[in-house]
Amino acid sequence: MPKTRIEAAHAVAHAFFPAEKAAQDTAAHGALCIATIIEQRTKAQLSPSTGAEALALIAAATQQAVDAANSFASAHKLLAGLSDELGLPLTFGPDCEPNAAKLHVVAA
Repeated sequence: MPKTRIEAAHAVAHAFFPAEKAAQDTAAHGALCIATIIEQRTKAQLSPSTGAEALALIAAATQQAVDAANSFASAHKLLAGLSDELGLPLTFGPDCEPNAAKLHVVAA
């Protein structure tokens, strides 16, 4: 296996895993923000319409973040197939832990 292909795969993996994790984290933080706004608005005895426009924008942004996280998950599956197809000694497959943002290299 040419060293440059392995190096390229490492570079992609090291860039991809943190991006995938960031997308997941953004979606989770957005959902938490929505829940917090609703809970705190109720706790403060404010009208359900208070902050509705901002809440709608946050909800839309959170949906976009969820869509991005799902796209990264789909890309992860495609990269796993590509890694296998090219015979690269990398694990992008179901045993990979994208949340750990780590590269798992199989000894070549």
